[in-house]
Amino acid sequence: MVVKNEDALNYLNASSDEAASVSNFVNQFEEMVNNVAHGDYYSFEENDEQFNADFNNLLNAACNLHTEFVPYSEITRIIYGLQDESGMDFFVEAFKKQIMKRIQRNSLELSNEYVILIKVSEHVNLARKQKDSLYREQAKEIRSQEDSLKQLRENTEKETKRLKKLKQEMKTIKNMKSSIYGDFIAILGIFSALIFSLFGGFSTLSKVVSQVSMDVRLYRIMISISLLGIILVSLLFFLLKAVAIMSGKSIATKPKGNVFRKYPFFMVTIIVLISTFVFGVCVDLFRIFCQ
Repeated sequence: MVVKNEDALNYLNASSDEAASVSNFVNQFEEMVNNVAHGDYYSFEENDEQFNADFNNLLNAACNLHTEFVPYSEITRIIYGLQDESGMDFFVEAFKKQIMKRIQRNSLELSNEYVILIKVSEHVNLARKQKDSLYREQAKEIRSQEDSLKQLRENTEKETKRLKKLKQEMKTIKNMKSSIYGDFIAILGIFSALIFSLFGGFSTLSKVVSQVSMDVRLYRIMISISLLGIILVSLLFFLLKAVAIMSGKSIATKPKGNVFRKYPFFMVTIIVLISTFVFGVCVDLFRIFCQ
């Protein structure tokens, strides 16, 4: 169909009668689509008076439009704005039936308003397919982003666990390092104490031998040996105790209790040495007073 310059200018001019007719048609069509979205407004039966009346109003509004200037963008906006399209299939089918019924009643020549309504019907189908395609692509993209986010979350959890494991290993190594230092100090202290005790023991043994060779009384040898033993054992105990404190360890056989329960070997040795010392002193005093 040939389009005149005047018709095109009227369509582009927002204040023209043609623009007002287009706005009226868009409003009528949008009202019908909104009624479909309400659910129970139309029954889409042959005798649906409300649908037939709204269709007649739309048909009358289309009489003032040019067949080449159908407002496709507004139709697309209306279809894309629908939140629920559950009744649109019935609407499109009833819309086509009304067009076919009206065309069959008229003459063989097709009126412009029916051409416009046919174009509107086809564009509705096109807009719905485009919307459905865009929705599927958007859903696919969302799923892809969700999968990426899930993978990123899993990687983050793995790295977090790995970091915790590394921290635990570092803590273990640090504790091991401290333990090694403590063990080294303890071993060194014990070795020093043993050397000190051995030298002291050998020195005491040599003195005992020399005293025996000099015919010194046995009880006096017992006094000197027990006194020296008390000194050596006490020094050895305090040395080991100091080493244990520095290395963070304990030489006690039991964590709680009195001295006899915590250090039984030391206490038994000290008691024996003290008893020997007291016995030797008593014997010596007895001999002195008896002479």
